[in-house]
Amino acid sequence: MAKKKNEKLSTQTMHTMLQVPLFHVTYNCIVGNGTDSLMKHADLLFPGLNLAKKIKGVLGGYTCLITSNKAEELVIMINTDVINAPGTVERRIAHECLHLSWYILDAVGITITSDNHEIQAYLIESLIEEVNKAVKKNMENEISDFDSL
Repeated sequence: MAKKKNEKLSTQTMHTMLQVPLFHVTYNCIVGNGTDSLMKHADLLFPGLNLAKKIKGVLGGYTCLITSNKAEELVIMINTDVINAPGTVERRIAHECLHLSWYILDAVGITITSDNHEIQAYLIESLIEEVNKAVKKNMENEISDFDSL
């Protein structure tokens, strides 16, 4: 359903397939600089989804499970355009990765309690690390694309 790994549709958005080997889960990470760019990219990756109609206003980040008759796909989106205060990108990534961790744990049948929440802590660490790499790569690409104009 989703396009190729590390596909870049424009200088504004980048799509990467990331993995969580421990749970054999793959998820879509879309990073871009603007709500419109993210929505258009998601609509190209998932025709018929029409996220722009479902999400109103400026988007800092968004995480969802997309279900179709073909498959279920996890998606995390980070908007670098609204991330301008120090530490904002880290907070946004952590926020969205918490949502993503719940989707993953639910999918593999793990219920989190006060007795077993350490697994979620390790999962969130891993998710934050991978999403942070994708965000940094996108931001570096934006700078190099700008420099080459």
